[in-house]
This record gives sequence, structure tokens and C-alpha cells, in this order.
Amino acid sequence: VIAVIPLELAGADRAQTYFADGLTEDLISRLGQTPGLKVLGRSATRDYRGRLPRDVARELNAAVVLTGSMRPMGDAIKISLELIDPADGTDIWTCQYTRDVKDVFAVQAQVAEQVASALRVTLQPTASSARAAARTVDPRAYDLYIRGRQATAQRRPGDAVRFYEQALAADAGLAEALAGIVEALEFATITAGQPIDAPTLQRMKTTAARAYQLDPDLPQANLAMALAASPLPETLGYLRRALELDPTYGEALHQIGDQILDFDPARAIDFYRASLAADPSLEAGHTDIAGALIALNRWDEAHREADAVRVEPLPGWRDAFHALIDVDERRVDAALERLGRTALSPETRGAIRARVLATAGRTREALAELVAAHLPAEICAPRALMAALRRDTGDAAGARQLASVALARTREESVDADDMRCGACFAAAIGDAAALGDLLQRIAAREDWLRYWALQITVDRGSLMLRGRYYPWNRIVDAPPVAAARRQLDAAYAREREIAKTALAGLP
Repeated sequence: VIAVIPLELAGADRAQTYFADGLTEDLISRLGQTPGLKVLGRSATRDYRGRLPRDVARELNAAVVLTGSMRPMGDAIKISLELIDPADGTDIWTCQYTRDVKDVFAVQAQVAEQVASALRVTLQPTASSARAAARTVDPRAYDLYIRGRQATAQRRPGDAVRFYEQALAADAGLAEALAGIVEALEFATITAGQPIDAPTLQRMKTTAARAYQLDPDLPQANLAMALAASPLPETLGYLRRALELDPTYGEALHQIGDQILDFDPARAIDFYRASLAADPSLEAGHTDIAGALIALNRWDEAHREADAVRVEPLPGWRDAFHALIDVDERRVDAALERLGRTALSPETRGAIRARVLATAGRTREALAELVAAHLPAEICAPRALMAALRRDTGDAAGARQLASVALARTREESVDADDMRCGACFAAAIGDAAALGDLLQRIAAREDWLRYWALQITVDRGSLMLRGRYYPWNRIVDAPPVAAARRQLDAAYAREREIAKTALAGLP
């Protein structure tokens, strides 16, 4: 296993660290796509800059370490690399390159070839390596693409999309930037609740198709195609292909877990663990495992898994998931105590605390908390929670008014998966069991709607809502129309499990 320490900046402005990080991760990706080489995932060593190779090797269980430096020189870069045996610190291979930035992909392909040769790996030419060796890229486009990657790593998907768009304006053939847009749009939904409505989904499909057309052997393009696909076999097929191209691609392993989490939580755990083994920096895998363990009623393990997060993606990240586990265990007092000392942002804390207070029957306090949180109006879940709280604090007319637009959308011909999920949340909020049962039956009958219902968005996904452990779902899941619809959903989930079982045979 090769560990790649982020390149040092030689005589450069520290503000260009993002470029060195991005170049390092692209180099890791190219090494990972080289048959016979096994490398730790793209961001696994992001925090190891400046560390001694022997320490990095010991902590990450790596056999060799690639380290070096880069010096920007206008539209050119000078890269110095050393492949080190950590046992005695000797150089296995060294090399220096001074090349134009436009040839950066060709340099990465050359490095991968020479590292393989130094490790006595016999290389067979691949379409991917041949394409990389012949590629050129606009230097400004590459810089903007790297900035987009940095924004994604910093959980700023909106900024990431803008950087990728600017990169494509400079170089329309940069498939990596196209794939990055798709990943950032999906990321905005998973982490912030931004809807994947029909226009967004169409943009994802068109952008992914263009990336794939430019380079069908690019792992990121296959990941983008997977995220934009509607049928589960298609999604899993593209993710499987991404792993064939780069077996160390931790994000592809993680995404398989995400796509099957609600259908088969035990199997999803296998992929999250494989993702963490490939790239330990994908810390969200621990809390995703915790979410899967909730569905399996393994709460103590879920708490331990949440505690396994070393570096929180956001302050208070662990607390949010601990509170979710507490509520599922029906330990609302423990959840409230935890939220009273959390580092979560006021908005996120307010949204979660409002739900927990409502679950405890303290609806007036919950309403005050939710109003004070000032959550974005375009996100469905807090609006539906607001409707439920207004209903239960005596404003039934206000609740129905809040729900009316969302429920009307589910009856329009142009209704999409996000409309259906949001409509179901509002039906539950106003206690309309007949409407909720009808919506759930319709969701069960269409795979694209079913998959969006099953998708984890912030901390919610279909099966967790229908467990009835938290407000307002705890008031309605046992109503006869809802119980009948749940049986149809269970049958649809069983079909998706079988599809996943076939598509993922032999993995991870």
C-alpha cells in the first residue's frame, strides 16, 4: 500500500496550499487507477503534510511513502518526488519534473508509470492511461477545478459548483469539473436538504452524460452517472465500474452504502467500512454506520460508532447523531441534555431541538425553538415540522395553509420525487392519514420516487420516519391507511434489496 503525503509548497505563497492538495489528490487518483498499485484514498493523507514518512507509514499501515514538493512558476510547475521505504528511510525512486500546467494530467500518468516500475509492477497499457498521457488542460481551468474540490471538502457545495462552472468556461473539456458539479449538487441535498427537483435532476443527468462522453474511463464520471441515474441497477452498475477503474476509490464505496442504506442497512455497513478502510478521512462513514445501526435496533453500537468520528465535518456533528439515536431509543431527556451543551450551529441545534421537544410533547417550546432557528424556506422538513407544531398548538387553519401548496403539487402532472416526499411529510404533519397512505402507495409504485424517499437527507430517510419514533410521525404511522401503505413499501424495499444483492455480488 502506498501512502502519498501532500506535496510541500517550495517557496510559494501559503495561500496556494489548496493547489498542492488538489494536485496530490489527482496524483493519488492516477496511482489508484494503475493496475498493480494500491494506494490510500484521495484525502486519506490530507492532514499529514510535514510528517515523517515512517510515522505516516506506521499510522496508516503503508508499505511505501511517496512525498515531495511543488513550486509554481507562472503557467509551469516544478515537482520533486521521492518514493521512500519507511523501514530505513532510503529512497526507492526520485524524480523531478518541470512542465507546463497544461500537461499536468500527462505528468500524473508519467509518475504513476515510473512508480509502478520502481516497485517492479508490470504495466499493461489502458485506455485511461493513454488518454491521460495525451491530455492538455487550460491552466486557469485546472486551478478553478482544484478550488472547486477544496470547496467541496469544506462543505461549501454552492461555491464548488461556481468554481466548476468557471473552470468549464475556460476549458469545456474538463470532465473532472463536470463530474464535480454533479457530486456537489447531490452533496447539497444530502447535507443541507436542498431539493433535487426536476430541473436539478435534469441538470445532473445532462452534466454527468457530458463528463462520461468525454472520458468513460474516469472514475469520477462513472460516479456522476451513478448519482444521476434513476434505476438502482444502473446506479450500482456505474459505481461498480468506478471501483473497477480505481479499487481505492473510497467515495464510490461510500456512495454504494448511501444508495442501499434504507433498503439493506446491514449490507450498507459493509460498504461504509470498506470506504473508511480505503480513505479514513471519509469520517461521515461512521455516522452513516450509526444511522444503519439504528434501523437494526443496535443503539449502543450506534453511539460507539458516532464517537469514532475523529475530526467532525462540522462542529457538533457527533451530537446531532447521538441525539437522533437517543430519540430512537425513546430517551428524549438524554437527547435534550446533549443538545444543551452542543457546538452545533444555532440553526441546526434549533431544528433538532424543536423535533426532540415536540417528541416529548412540549410543542409550544418546540414551536418557539423552530421559529428562532430561521431555517431556509426552500427546505421541506422544517416547513412540515412548522405545520405540525401549528396544528398541535391550536392553529389548525395555519397548518393547513402551510401544507396546501405542497399537497397540491403531488396532484399535478409534473410532480417529481421531491414533491412526493415533501407532500408525505406535510400529510404526516397535519395528521391526514388517508392522504399519507395514498402518497406512500404511489411512492412504492415508482422506483425513482421510492429511491428518493429512501435517500438520507440530513438525518431523515423513509424507513426512519416510518419507525414512528419521532414527531410528527409517532402520531400517524399506525393509522390503518398508513399501515396498509407500509406493507406495499416493504414489498418494494424487498425488490430493491434483491436488485442490490445481484448488482453488488462479490463486493466490497
